[in-house]
Amino acid sequence: MFQNDSVENFCEENKIHHNYSAPRTPQKNGIVERKNRSLEVGVRTLLNETKLPKYFWATVVSIVCYTLSRLLIRPI
Repeated sequence: MFQNDSVENFCEENKIHHNYSAPRTPQKNGIVERKNRSLEVGVRTLLNETKLPKYFWATVVSIVCYTLSRLLIRPI
């Protein structure tokens, strides 16, 4: 999100506490980086196993994302 007056005013009016993070630092975003890696591995696996061409990448990303969001993986 951009740091500007309109965003600041919106957050202030709606009592939203907003924090900014440092740009271009994926190290600070570990959970998202792991999710992206899971998506990428899933897509590559599915494309390789089904012998689909690479132009199906976007479709397969949505399929893998749909599947991963419905899997329940929690440590017991």
